[in-house]
Amino acid sequence: MITTLLFAVALAGDWTGTSLCTNLKVAPACKDEVVIYHFTHKGGPTWHLAADKIIAGKPEFMGEFDMTLEGSRLTYEMTNRRGERALWDFNVDGDRIQGVLKMLPAGDVVRKVDVTKKK
Repeated sequence: MITTLLFAVALAGDWTGTSLCTNLKVAPACKDEVVIYHFTHKGGPTWHLAADKIIAGKPEFMGEFDMTLEGSRLTYEMTNRRGERALWDFNVDGDRIQGVLKMLPAGDVVRKVDVTKKK
């Protein structure tokens, strides 16, 4: 329980870094982004992520969703506007989160995320 509480304190807050396109063949409209992710704990394994991208030096809201934390892994399966399924899959390691966005069911990685905790 104490470990879970400490992890919750460490994960909550703002994280900044990049979200880069990895496969323009599968996701031709993809654009590389500088991002700010805002994580809040909703209880149990559920974490809320609100995401901004930086445009002309200012945050611009992109979206929000609830992720599930299992161990050090955060995941969220979504369906995009075209009806395609995708999986956000992050690994939390101290003050760094790295992960990918994979198209399902094939598993093609279309985006790579690398963010660190703002101090």
